[in-house]
Amino acid sequence: MKKLLFYSLFFLTIISFSACNIEDVIDDSPCGLSTGQSIDVTPPYFFTSYGSFHHYTEGGSEVYQWSDIVKEVCTKEEVKTHFVIALKHPEKANLFTARGKVNYLVIFQNQIPLVYNTNSFSGDAKTGIGNGGSALQGSFIHEVELIFKSTGSFATDTTFIKENIEYIIMDSDFREYK
Repeated sequence: MKKLLFYSLFFLTIISFSACNIEDVIDDSPCGLSTGQSIDVTPPYFFTSYGSFHHYTEGGSEVYQWSDIVKEVCTKEEVKTHFVIALKHPEKANLFTARGKVNYLVIFQNQIPLVYNTNSFSGDAKTGIGNGGSALQGSFIHEVELIFKSTGSFATDTTFIKENIEYIIMDSDFREYK
């Protein structure tokens, strides 16, 4: 009976640890559990979606930018970010360029060129948002930008985006500040 009780408790302990990231449990870092934020932007929500949308002109091209702020992040660990912009019409890929960004500490930025492959632009990055500072708690803004030549006006550019972009994804994995 004691063996059965021992093995049952052992089994339950193993199961409870497997529900967490084991690194989160055994390290002595000031960081809490691993978590993440995923933003999926799909039509018709391209311009009224979760997060923030902006547009501006850069070097004669239009830049459409989607972003969101992530707060209460442990600065002692890297932020891992994945960006995707999927096209409805892959044959029009040459009309676009794309980039992802991770902005932190107000003036710092990790810019990630998104590479076209098959039917989407994508890229990954690891960003240390602490920048050697002593603050254990921080925040960052992940953003994705789509760059293209204007079709004439904001209204026609917006229609152009809706007709050509399938979806946009920004995924960031990080550890919470305890």
